Amino acid sequence: MNEKRFWFSIGLVWTTLMLTDWFFHGYWMQPTYQATAHLWRPMNEIASNSWAMWVGHAFFAWSYVWIYTKGISNHHPWHQAFRYAVAVFCITSVPYLFMTWAVTPMTTDIIFRWFMIEAFQVFVCGFVVTWFYRAKIKWTETAHHHA
Repeated sequence: MNEKRFWFSIGLVWTTLMLTDWFFHGYWMQPTYQATAHLWRPMNEIASNSWAMWVGHAFFAWSYVWIYTKGISNHHPWHQAFRYAVAVFCITSVPYLFMTWAVTPMTTDIIFRWFMIEAFQVFVCGFVVTWFYRAKIKWTETAHHHA
């Protein structure tokens, strides 16, 4: 494992999550969140608990990159990124969102939007980690086999 690429990739995945959360939840979802204010903590509590979101994203970023490094294959890197993102999405977001919908008063609209946001995030992170962690030797050899 390349330590520099590993930690740099974790930082990039974490940054990707924070920036996409800021955009999607801070802007795109804002009208929906305001319309369902009774479901959420007051903004001052959310702000004081924001450290927990940072830590949660850090755990996700570390595990996302760590698992990725354990499963690098000889497939084309972008196929691998897509396949990895699908796998992570199916074992994290899909079950969580179905269970959240089943046991909380979240609207179907919110769950559907979260589904789209999380799909976008996990796929962007897959391509980010593939681009920056890439094992050039394996992929160069692979590109010649698939050409």
